[in-house]
Formats: sequence, structure tokens, C-alpha cells
Amino acid sequence: CPSIDAEYALVMDSNGTVYFERNATSPTQIASITKIMTAIVALDAIERGEASLDTTVTVSERAATVGESSAGLIAGDTMPLGTALLALMVPSGNDAAISISETLAESEEAFVDLMNQKAAELGCVDTVFANAHGLDAGEFAGDQHSCAADVAKIAQYAMKNETFRNAVGGGDTTIQVTRSGAKADIFLESTDAFMDIYEYAI
Repeated sequence: CPSIDAEYALVMDSNGTVYFERNATSPTQIASITKIMTAIVALDAIERGEASLDTTVTVSERAATVGESSAGLIAGDTMPLGTALLALMVPSGNDAAISISETLAESEEAFVDLMNQKAAELGCVDTVFANAHGLDAGEFAGDQHSCAADVAKIAQYAMKNETFRNAVGGGDTTIQVTRSGAKADIFLESTDAFMDIYEYAI
């Protein structure tokens, strides 16, 4: 078995064959891994024709001030959904997560309902989402959780989408938003250190 520190783990191939697991169905908080499901719900909306990569995402005051990991967005910024997905996945942007959820549903709460519906559709056994970003302390404390087995199913589904693969596989990047009527560049630094230490990481 691999020598790892993780309390919860699962190694699965693209076909779903499990090679290693540890406490894989034990519920735990998954923090920003939540954003994979946020991206999935957005990409599914595109697949259904309810949105496109060009759909305009507007950053609200609430999104801009959520705190913790951020893409550096400020209230009033606008950008295409494709750009917002980069802001979501590359630096793990909580601001982008709320912006996407508020754009594609009547509210973040309604968007979270779609996240939980998708988890059930994918056969998740013990997953509850309570927000679109994964913060789980202070005002965001609650029952949100998942397990390694469910995260594997969620990641497997996400990686079938070329837009998602490109977003998480490209490393650092620079995006452009419209800010106060002008174009503004924002540098996004990837939070995925695994890409730098394992040559086979995608």
C-alpha cells in the first residue's frame, strides 16, 4: 500500500476500478474540493444550453468580500463564464464560486440545491454541500461534508469535460475582466502543488 499521511484516501482509475482506499466512505469536510462540483454544475448548464462559456458573470459585493482564497475579483467586475471558471479552479477563488452560483441560479442556495442533486445523480453515498466554495468555519459552519469515495466519483465525472481539464491542468495563468469600464488583467496562481512534484499529474 502507498505510504501516505491522509486519513481518508481512494485511488481509482478512469474506469472506476479501485486500487487503494482508506476510510473511503467516512464523512469529512472537503473544503475547496467543493469547487469541483461548482464547476460541474456550471458546465452541465452549458451542456444543456442554459448558459455558455460567454455568459456574463458579474461579481457582487458579497462575492468580492467572502474572504479566504481569492481570485482577486472586486465588486462590479464582469467576465465571461469561461474566465470565471479559471478564477474558480486555478487559485481556488471563493469570490468566483459565489459569482458563478449567483449568475447561474436565482441564488447561491438554489445553486447549492443543484450541487446536491448532481451528487445524488453521480451516486454519491454521503455528500452534502452547503455553499459553492467549501468554507466550513465561522459563518459557514454546518453539515457540509463528503467522503473519498464520493470525491473520486465527482472528480472522475469532472475530468471527462475538456473545459474542466484545461482549467485545472494549465497551472498559473492571467485572466482579463472588465473593471470600471476598462479591461484589467488578473494573475492567477495555481494552488495545485501536485502538478510540480508528480510528472504524471493531469
